[in-house]
This record gives sequence, C-alpha cells and structure tokens, in this order.
Amino acid sequence: MNSSLTKNLPIGVFDSGIGGLNVLNRLAKKFKSENFIYLGDNKNAPYGNKTLNEIKELTVSSIDKLLSYNVKAVVIACNTVSTNLYGYLKTKYDIPIIPTVPPVTVAKTAVLACTSNTAKSDFVKSFYKDRVISFSTLAKDIEDNIFSLENLNLIKIFAPLPKNVTTLILGCTHYSFLQSLIEKNLKIKCLDGYDLVANALEKSVIPSNISGQKIDFVGNSGAFNQQVFLNFYDKNL
Repeated sequence: MNSSLTKNLPIGVFDSGIGGLNVLNRLAKKFKSENFIYLGDNKNAPYGNKTLNEIKELTVSSIDKLLSYNVKAVVIACNTVSTNLYGYLKTKYDIPIIPTVPPVTVAKTAVLACTSNTAKSDFVKSFYKDRVISFSTLAKDIEDNIFSLENLNLIKIFAPLPKNVTTLILGCTHYSFLQSLIEKNLKIKCLDGYDLVANALEKSVIPSNISGQKIDFVGNSGAFNQQVFLNFYDKNL
C-alpha cells in the first residue's frame, strides 16, 4: 500500500460488542490526529461461548466490513478473538492487525479474569496456567446492564477469586466497565492491556496529519455504541 496515500485513512476498531469502546477511548485520547471507525457486532455478542469456527466467520465478516471503509489498520478490541485467531488474521490481511491481549504478569497474587474461550487459548495456558477465573455470562450481563452496572452483584460474581488476590487482570474488554466498581467494592487493583495496543498501533501505522478528530460508529448497533461511548467518555475526548 502507498503510505503517502494511506496515512490519513481512518483506523478501524472491532469488537463483539461494547467492550471495545474502552480500547477506542484509550486510542482516541493518545492519537488525537487519527480518525477512527468503530464496529461492534452487538447482534452476535458475546463471542466468549461460541465455537472458534463461528467466531472466525463473524470476525472475518466484520473486518471485511471495516475494509470497505478504507481503514489503514484494524484493532481487534476483543481478547477472545485476539488470543485465539490473531495468527490467522495477521496472515489473511495485508494491513496491520493489532490484537488486544491481557498484560502478562508472574505475580502470584494477580489473577486473570476472562471469557471461557479466552481461558482455553494457548496464550492464557502459556502465561497464566491456573491463575485464571473465567465467566460464561459476564460479558452479556454487562451488555444487558450497561446503564445500570451498579445493580450487578460483584461480591457474588467474583466470589470464586482466591482470597489473596491483589490484582485482577482484565482479560475481556467488557470488564473494564466494571473497573471502578471492582476497585471500590472489592479493594482489588485492575489492569488492562490497552497501552500495549496503543504502542503496537504506533509502531504499525504512519501517523496522520489531520485536525479535528472524527469517530464513526458503524455496524448493526452503531447508534447504540455511540450512545454508550458518549455516556461513559468525554464527548470532546
């Protein structure tokens, strides 16, 4: 691709639903001269319990949709997709594909919270082994209660956590919506991998020189995802 022609193209961000909005927010704040297009496949969310073949088909369909908007890179803002399909996706497409994966820590008091499919991935098995707690419905619970998260019973949800846990690694982008509630009510520090995403993106694309950042929300729930984004994050970034 001709870099002089593509540098001002937007960056695509994809997730199975609203979780990737947390990644989008971090990226939009760091890269103020970049435009973004967000595609959330809310209709088919969550991906955490689907078969890998189903996830692959849905992901390829969404990335192909983003490519129709002439994006210069795609950020996979979904840990389930990133930990299971990144190797496949980076060879399938000829533009940068940036994964979102949980940061790796060897601290014994740090536990990874993720979806069932992320927990089964080679990435998690290699780096976290038995320091993992997986949830089959939490991502959907967050999607369904995004404007009333305080009603979720975090004490009950996170009861399986070991008593000595001091750090919860957020291995699903949906879980970031609970970060402040977790830190306040459970007294556990939360970490995500979004700065790693930003660093990888910075190394993979030629910076734009636009002024007046624009973020578009497309897909089957574009208007809803925009509403969620503006509800949780500064309208002016």
